[in-house]
Amino acid sequence: MRFCLVLLWLSIYSVSAELLILPWPDLETALPLWKPDAPSSEKWPAIIYYHGTNGRPSIRLMREVTEEKGFLLVGMTYLNKEQFIQSETNVAAELSQLNKLKRVLINEQDVNPSKIFVAGFSKGGWLSATLLERDHSLAGGLILGAGVFHSKRLNTKPKPFPAKKLLFIGVGRFDENYPRSLAAFLNFRKLGAEVTLEAWPNTKHAFPKNPPLGMHQWLQLQSGAPAQEAKQWIARRMQEIETIPDPVDQWYAIKALQDRPFVKVHGKHVKNQLSASLATLAKAPNVHAEAGFVKASQDILKRELKDRYVSTLEVVLPRYEALAKKASGTRAGDIAEKDAARVRQLLRD
Repeated sequence: MRFCLVLLWLSIYSVSAELLILPWPDLETALPLWKPDAPSSEKWPAIIYYHGTNGRPSIRLMREVTEEKGFLLVGMTYLNKEQFIQSETNVAAELSQLNKLKRVLINEQDVNPSKIFVAGFSKGGWLSATLLERDHSLAGGLILGAGVFHSKRLNTKPKPFPAKKLLFIGVGRFDENYPRSLAAFLNFRKLGAEVTLEAWPNTKHAFPKNPPLGMHQWLQLQSGAPAQEAKQWIARRMQEIETIPDPVDQWYAIKALQDRPFVKVHGKHVKNQLSASLATLAKAPNVHAEAGFVKASQDILKRELKDRYVSTLEVVLPRYEALAKKASGTRAGDIAEKDAARVRQLLRD
């Protein structure tokens, strides 16, 4: 069956950019599809994006983060519009729809079959994680505001990836799913994926108003951003950090820089330079104390990650509360208080 593509709009920036509608009878809907404006001599990499609960097929978020460059984008939806029940039957059905869409993109839209990514926020993120575990032909994906969940209804255990897999996990630092996103990071790294994790500051279960820098850089790298662009950005950012007057704020800025995708691809020299800067700053008493509080917070979080039992939450809650009191007036203390609030909400739910 051949699917008809209907042209809706031509970008004012380039006559080649197209927003199309892809009719999809199986899902009783139509899927938005974006083709970038830059001509390409090679086949396109593609991102298939799954929306959250009660949403509809959309590519708005991915268009913003990619700046409408580098990727063909498709907004996908589900056979089951309600909460996704993880079972072998349901997973197989969603995989069937994904594979059908991949074939259409490869055969009719000049998509590179080795560069197809899945992505999604919340419900879409949970499903993307499941699809990534099952479909090893995918180049990778973006799991946003979600993690991994292995239901007892599933008979198949995830297998190590036979080839390189590129994953990005983004989540609000105070999202109730934050520990599950960390668990996904560990899960996919164990399976052999190259995983980047970005925690969005001061954010709960929502996508940041402004496109996250780490996610933007990660996507740029997957679409072939020039190495020189990354080097120039690193140099500018390091100069900016040197002008930060407060040593604690400077320490946090360097730690954040360490995890940026542009830094990760530039080898040991930059990483060693940043580690040396952190060590120098940590000699100051207030920075040393802050680093100790951060380590204590990470230790509590590791305990929380062990399982999803109520008894575990009841163990970590007083530890977060005690740390918040001990570190009162510091950035780590504020984070501990918000973690305590997150756990209280989980216990109420």
